[in-house]
Amino acid sequence: MRDIFTKSTITLLFIKLFRLSSFVALLFICGCGRIWGGIAWVTPACSEAALVNSPYAGGLGSSASPYLICTGTQFNNISTNPQDWGSIFNQGVNIDLTGITITPIGTAGTNFTGTYNGQGFTISNFSYNNTATNNYGLFGYVSSPGTISNIVIASANITAQTNLGILAANFNGSMNNVIVAGSLVSYGGNAGGVIGQITGNSTLTNVISTPSINQHDCFEGVFGGIVGYITSGAVTISQSSYSGQMMNVVAPCNTNSMGGIVGRVNGGTVTVSYAKSSGTLNLGYQSGGLVGMCAGGTTSIVHSSSSATLFTLGQGGGAAGYGCGFIDRVFVTGTVTGVGATQAQIGGIIGWLQNNIALQNSYYLGPGVTGMDQIGGIVGLGNVNVYTNVYGAAASVTGITANVGGFSGFEGQGAGTFSVFTASYWDTDFIATGVGNGCIGVNCAGFSGQSTAQLQTYPNAIFLGWNTSIWNFINGFYPVLF
Repeated sequence: MRDIFTKSTITLLFIKLFRLSSFVALLFICGCGRIWGGIAWVTPACSEAALVNSPYAGGLGSSASPYLICTGTQFNNISTNPQDWGSIFNQGVNIDLTGITITPIGTAGTNFTGTYNGQGFTISNFSYNNTATNNYGLFGYVSSPGTISNIVIASANITAQTNLGILAANFNGSMNNVIVAGSLVSYGGNAGGVIGQITGNSTLTNVISTPSINQHDCFEGVFGGIVGYITSGAVTISQSSYSGQMMNVVAPCNTNSMGGIVGRVNGGTVTVSYAKSSGTLNLGYQSGGLVGMCAGGTTSIVHSSSSATLFTLGQGGGAAGYGCGFIDRVFVTGTVTGVGATQAQIGGIIGWLQNNIALQNSYYLGPGVTGMDQIGGIVGLGNVNVYTNVYGAAASVTGITANVGGFSGFEGQGAGTFSVFTASYWDTDFIATGVGNGCIGVNCAGFSGQSTAQLQTYPNAIFLGWNTSIWNFINGFYPVLF
């Protein structure tokens, strides 16, 4: 377990507690200096004289003398001074944006490439409502080496159209030690609780997102708890979490991708690691507790988990909805439920897994998976994949066709090729059938059903080859990941 929490001069507020392996972060906010993750800053206090609004409270914009931001007007002044968008800014106090209409920092022609360090302070009451506006957030366009860090966004309330993120609309840079809370309503697409879309090489670390997110567009709706859409680049999202509620308001609509961490990956090389998703994800198609859809590029999901409750229109999974190239050390404990007329390809971990994708060292241990066709305790529809050291112990796996299995609802095949199973199992005390359409040829070799007692017995020959530095075996319990 790892704790993330914040302290003001008046009270100690517990912000978030979540489990992320190999991550320790202590966040304190005090009146004179700031400590976040063991890094301390001591900055000039925002005196009464510094509260003037033209344009900043002081500084030269350099690393030795950052511009100091002490008021909402001074923050908004950044957007009207593009000559400063490559500079360094430090926030000196908590800022309330009530009554201030923010112009996003950075434009398509001139991106913000500087550094904004919130120093553990809060920006609150960021509000905007215009359903025709695109590319909206506190920052409009950020590109490398642009960096946003050490900031809390509280009580945000944003309604706009396309490419929306409470902190950044379009992003290609670094972000770390960020907490975002509030609500986001999109009438277009590419909406994220923190970032609307990522367009190039980016690193996100220690990002906590809790906004409620509602999507009102049926044809382009892509939304994610942290990032809506990733188009390209080498992108790493680590030690981050989402714990809000997401809703596809215009359902039924089978084009809306929804993910607890990322809505859709369309290109690039993306790694999601040490991430966690909880809360409720409602009525997305190609929806996943961590990543909704992997339509292009290469996506790896590792060392991550989801306890989110997922209601999916189809191609939905507890970790990922569709595609995603490599899944390792991932576990899911939430309920996955199909709704509507298109509820097919639904799995405890992934809805539709195909074309030489590796799923390994992972498990589903949750209340159940429900849908119509191609419903599986691990995978709804699998096609020519590699499964290694994976097990499913769904308390219930149900559908209305024969394509229902404790492990996979349906396993397809290519031209003379099949999925390969190694030391992978499902719990037969919950469901007798492992693969709904049966084993085709030899594609189920290395795969078998086991009773609850067998899966909870250790030592046991069925776990031969399972790495004890990855798996924690305790006799009388299902194996879990370290």
